[in-house]
Amino acid sequence: MPSIRKGLVVAAVLIAAIGAAWLGIVQVTLPPPVIDGYPIGLPAQCGDTCARATATASGWLDASAPRHAPVERIELFDPDYRDANGNYIIADGSGGHAVIAVIHLADGTVRAIQVTCGIGIDPNACITSAPMKVVNP
Repeated sequence: MPSIRKGLVVAAVLIAAIGAAWLGIVQVTLPPPVIDGYPIGLPAQCGDTCARATATASGWLDASAPRHAPVERIELFDPDYRDANGNYIIADGSGGHAVIAVIHLADGTVRAIQVTCGIGIDPNACITSAPMKVVNP
């Protein structure tokens, strides 16, 4: 009986290893999480614009929901827009880098807004924008 159990364990390990290798070769990717219509990618590497993006997101929340719960934290992520085939769509424009600000409130609510800083001729300007609509042919 112990040899049958050992054989089943070895078979399970082999199947798991083959499955992991297959996923790596095929590069199966799951769709990104979406908050308020914004697809959340990897943590943003926004450097010196992070503070401005965070302040802009906070200002947007104050204007759009004046009596919101206190903000616990704001995290910044790269947008992960994709077409129907899973191809990435670049969301930057007008010289700025877009980030998705995910705002965590004290009551457990989570909100998101896209922020782009360094737009047009003013490198210090930041704007918020609605989620990009991906149209697939």
